[in-house]
Amino acid sequence: MERAHARRHAPQPRRRGVHLTEDDAEIVEGRIVDERGGAPLSVELGRRWVAQLRLVRGPGGPAEPLLAVRSCASRTEKRCSDELVALTAGRPLQVAGRTAGIDATAALRGRLDSGRRLSADGKSCATRLSVREADGTRRTLPRLPGGDREYARCRGLSALLIYGRYAFASVMRESPRHGFDAEFFYGIDLAAGPSARWTEVARPYRGTDGGSAIGIGPAVTDQALYWEEYDSVEERIFTLNQVALPRDIEREPTIDTPNTSEPIAPDAGEVCDIAATDAAIYELANPRCALGYGDGRSGEIRRVVNPQFRPQED
Repeated sequence: MERAHARRHAPQPRRRGVHLTEDDAEIVEGRIVDERGGAPLSVELGRRWVAQLRLVRGPGGPAEPLLAVRSCASRTEKRCSDELVALTAGRPLQVAGRTAGIDATAALRGRLDSGRRLSADGKSCATRLSVREADGTRRTLPRLPGGDREYARCRGLSALLIYGRYAFASVMRESPRHGFDAEFFYGIDLAAGPSARWTEVARPYRGTDGGSAIGIGPAVTDQALYWEEYDSVEERIFTLNQVALPRDIEREPTIDTPNTSEPIAPDAGEVCDIAATDAAIYELANPRCALGYGDGRSGEIRRVVNPQFRPQED
């Protein structure tokens, strides 16, 4: 496994703690390195390059870390395969098993975590979403919110994501009057019981004839989701935004909700992706995969600790 592919496609900063979680390990030259100490664990993939990595949790939660890997024998998609590598949570790290199939693909797509699988029965804005629990039972989730006065036209389902007790879904909407479009991002607490409903928590993408605000992320922890907002006109990262959990699902955020902060690296334009732990937020900067051109020539991982979030109007 080449370092360039591992760092570009899945920067994984680590969370300090007892159990290995999705942010506790990273892939470096074919090895899983645990910041708690101990010898690196090598994972043999053969003569293949890594296209995507994602660490999720099995039905047992943090005690069952699973590394989802998409590796390819060439740059043709049909030569790629998906695999789940089960890891031990304690030290030293060991491989507990390896499986291929639809669970690995679902994990890589963000639709499988903690034994739960999120799925949709179509791609329209009226599609029904469901969750299959670890014991095999399935429940249908409430319908997504039906409309918006300004963004009256819905183009369809955009993304699905599940993380621990939360499920997320987004749809793309248009304003016929002004020609604007936006991504409406919703969240629901799967542990909140039968009264739980979807809440709009963010609009990561907003487009007009003059330019766009593009969300890079989300980075997800049990406490929050994070995006950095890229301004296509200024060609730089404008803000760091959060969705606090469960606060912003229990009550829809407003302009007075303290969810906006300074970007991790002010005036930077070469950001590819972000990741987060309980202690810090990280961004991967590399002009080869960034939306903007930037001034950098090589990859860099930047870190911010305890950013101060404020209301949008401050």
